Amino acid sequence: MNLVPQPLLSRIAVFTALMLGLGVAAAVLSGSIAGWPGIEAALWAFGLCWAPGVLILGYEPRSRTPLGQVTLVLAGTGLRVAVAAGGSLALIQLRSHLPRGLFLMSVAVLYLVSLAWETHVLAKSAPAASPRQPVAR
Repeated sequence: MNLVPQPLLSRIAVFTALMLGLGVAAAVLSGSIAGWPGIEAALWAFGLCWAPGVLILGYEPRSRTPLGQVTLVLAGTGLRVAVAAGGSLALIQLRSHLPRGLFLMSVAVLYLVSLAWETHVLAKSAPAASPRQPVAR
C-alpha cells in the first residue's frame, strides 16, 4: 500500500496520456469514417473532456478532508457536465459541418473514461476513516 500520494503533475500527466490515447483513437476512427470533420469532432470532444479533468485533478490536493472530497466530487461533476454538455450544444450549433453522431459518441466515451479516472484518483486519495473509539459508560 502506497501511503505517499502520487505527485500532482504525475496524476495530471497520466490523465493527459490516457485521454490523448483515447482521443487519438477517436480521431483515427472518426477520420476513417468522415474525413477531416470527423477528426475535428474528436479533437473537440477531447478538449471538452480533458480541460475540466485537469482542473479537478489540479484542485484535488486542496480537498483532503472528507467534506472537501464530497465538495470536490459534486463541484467536479457540475463542472464536467457543464463543460461537456454546454460545449457540445454550442459546437453542434456553431460547427454544423461536424458529424454529430461521431462527435457525441466521442464525447460520451471520453467523458466516461475521464469520470472513471478522476473517481479512481479521488477515491485513492481520500483520507482513511479512523475507527471509532468505544465510549466508556
